[in-house]
Amino acid sequence: MQKTMQELLKELNEEEPHIPGEMPETEVLVQCLRDLEHSASSDAAVREKIAKLPPEVQDVSLLERIKDKDAADKLSALVNDAVSMLTDYNGRLDLEMDERKRVLKMLRDYRLGQKDQLAAAEKKLEVRSCVTPPLCHLY
Repeated sequence: MQKTMQELLKELNEEEPHIPGEMPETEVLVQCLRDLEHSASSDAAVREKIAKLPPEVQDVSLLERIKDKDAADKLSALVNDAVSMLTDYNGRLDLEMDERKRVLKMLRDYRLGQKDQLAAAEKKLEVRSCVTPPLCHLY
């Protein structure tokens, strides 16, 4: 069962209460988002290699087909290569998840910072309009 983005965000919000931090610079945030475009989950080449693994590597019940030591050695080499590839890929996916959590926190901080800046600008505008008489009354 796949979760929707809203469900994942709700889970993240429930898991970790957000403690606002410093608002990140726009350029830094944009670069982090661009970096995520080239993350492990978007590595089509590795995903394709995983999808093309032979059934013997994926299904233990097919081990009965092995008839001699040579076939067992070949399968063992295939399995070892697959384990190595999957271990590396899973490690990269773990790092990506950590990075996505960090970027999510940055996005929250950026949104809150923008909200605070807007409120400050609106208050400043309100103060100015109270101090300076409206121009339409001068005519």
